[in-house]
Amino acid sequence: MNWFIFPALILLFLLVIILVFKLKKINNKYRNLQLEKSDFEDFLLDLIPKPIFIINIHGICLNVNKEFEKFFDVEKNYLKNKSINVVNDEKFGKLFKMFSKELTAIKKYGLTALVENESEITFRSKNFNYIKLKIYKSYLFNRKNQLNGIVGVVEDITEYEKQVNKLMKVAIYDDLTGIYNRGFFNKTVKDEIERVKRYDEKFSMILFDIDYFKNVNDTYGHDMGDYVLREISKTVDKSRRNTDKFFRVGGEEFALLLFNTDLENAAIVAEKMRQKVENMALEKVGRVTISAGVTQCKGDDNFETLYKRSDEALYKAKNKGRNRVETYY
Repeated sequence: MNWFIFPALILLFLLVIILVFKLKKINNKYRNLQLEKSDFEDFLLDLIPKPIFIINIHGICLNVNKEFEKFFDVEKNYLKNKSINVVNDEKFGKLFKMFSKELTAIKKYGLTALVENESEITFRSKNFNYIKLKIYKSYLFNRKNQLNGIVGVVEDITEYEKQVNKLMKVAIYDDLTGIYNRGFFNKTVKDEIERVKRYDEKFSMILFDIDYFKNVNDTYGHDMGDYVLREISKTVDKSRRNTDKFFRVGGEEFALLLFNTDLENAAIVAEKMRQKVENMALEKVGRVTISAGVTQCKGDDNFETLYKRSDEALYKAKNKGRNRVETYY
């Protein structure tokens, strides 16, 4: 009986050795495949000319490409397989913090917590310049439609934002005074009239100009005239409410749009504004005054009718001796 057990044990032992050898071979093959897959992933990521990072659902940074390393001045090995919650760098630390909050929300509320595919962040560089980044996100799901992670592509939009801001400044601001210009005035009035009609809200306009401004230019020169325009603009701009908008609509003509304000209260604002200008002490020129016309938007108004009433109220103030406020409803 024992003679049969002994060969069986030897056979079993040999089978175990063969099985261990096979498993080791399979494991090595699998490991090589994983390394090949990782190398191939690195190769693909490095082909993309923008910073890219991959994080999993647990907030672990799985990979970044060479552009990410170069842009953020960090080595891949420093970030790879590290939790994004422990990264404190000013630049990508702020980037990862944003994603950490999103992953926390997803774990708590499920896929309904997924936010938009684009986000923007701003941080200050070492030389104290502000840098603005746009992050494009793609969510990784498994076959069971479970979220596995997030791929992020980083784009530096700092220069683009500067160019847009320059174009916006040219488009809507007056070069001399720095307040809004006539083009933006026309658009804002039209938009506001539509809003008044839609929501039945109040909206008033103050139109004013500088009394005897031609005399200022003729007597002191156009440079002094520009100085007067700038100083009056500063005074009115500082005294207006944050919700109101201030425009230069012509040479020495200005407009103030008062939202959620009726004619009576708009006239009070105009009178206070007139007094502030009258009390200004201007270099060489001395005392300067303004005349103002005030009107309130009606339900059947368009740009032309609203502006015409303001202009007629201003004309009335001029005819009554200037340095005064008149209303027209």
